[in-house]
Amino acid sequence: MKIRIQALILVLTIGLSACYNSKSLDPSTEPVTTDSIQKPEDALRISIMHVDMLERIVTLKSYSPLEPGFYFSIDKNGHTSSAFKLNSGATGSLHEADILEGRPRISDTVDRASSEESDTLSLKYNDPKVD
Repeated sequence: MKIRIQALILVLTIGLSACYNSKSLDPSTEPVTTDSIQKPEDALRISIMHVDMLERIVTLKSYSPLEPGFYFSIDKNGHTSSAFKLNSGATGSLHEADILEGRPRISDTVDRASSEESDTLSLKYNDPKVD
């Protein structure tokens, strides 16, 4: 009887150890997922993280530094859906901008305004002068 129990334990031990090899238990050999790697196109992309139409602000996320200035959001159909102005650059990846026109959506893409568009918008939306 004892021999049968010992044989059964031996068979179970060998079977279980065959299921787990030493590589699967070593955390340093886990495969690297592509989710943790920043892709070059993600570094250049600006996305909308939050829209507050009551305060008329939008929160932008960008892995590269953003310069102050005018930006446009473009909807899925390729039409400009809003314009906003980033007043100061932030050190992190989140930036806050004032909504000037339109209704941006989180699904919109964001592009910087060209110099001609910036000139037009700066004439229309100039900063108040403090005396």
